[in-house]
Amino acid sequence: MNMQKLKNYALVLLTLVLVITCYNIYQNNLEYKRQYQTFVNHFYFSINDAISSIDNLVNYPNGNVDVNLSRLKERLQKVDYILFYGSFFVDREIYYYKYFEDMQFMINGLHLTVNNRAPVEVAPFGEDGIVDEEEILYLQLMKNDLEQILNGLYSEETRQENPHITIKEFNRIVTPIVTKSISEMVSQHRYKNEVK
Repeated sequence: MNMQKLKNYALVLLTLVLVITCYNIYQNNLEYKRQYQTFVNHFYFSINDAISSIDNLVNYPNGNVDVNLSRLKERLQKVDYILFYGSFFVDREIYYYKYFEDMQFMINGLHLTVNNRAPVEVAPFGEDGIVDEEEILYLQLMKNDLEQILNGLYSEETRQENPHITIKEFNRIVTPIVTKSISEMVSQHRYKNEVK
């Protein structure tokens, strides 16, 4: 009889441990979903803010250029940080690329050589106190890329980001755009400039 009591206690203890473990797993999954949805929300609205900054520069190329360029760089940096920290803290399956950081480099001006080819040069934006046509073309290309991401993440149901988007879908939307190198962005600009 003593052995039967011991088995019953062990069974009750194991059942209790199983219930607590299942509850903890359930809570962890809820917290993971909450963190991922928060990440997507912040990423979506940061992209939206960057687009607003670009619109401001394109629509008012003579107005307060230094402040508007600074604001755009800050917003691009915020998008970059959100993507980086999302990959680092939320889920490693979220791919991080330095695309948004590269956009900031373009705004600041750059001179680089890739594989011993002709150097790629972009003058700093707003150097002369205005945003000229060439810079506006760069900004419009950036805006097109950002709008592609925004439209991919958009949900008619919520009228903002899709809260049910999976990481695989997120990467499918974002990766083709953010994997562009600086030289590809400059080449795309040159092509658009030649077509003009």
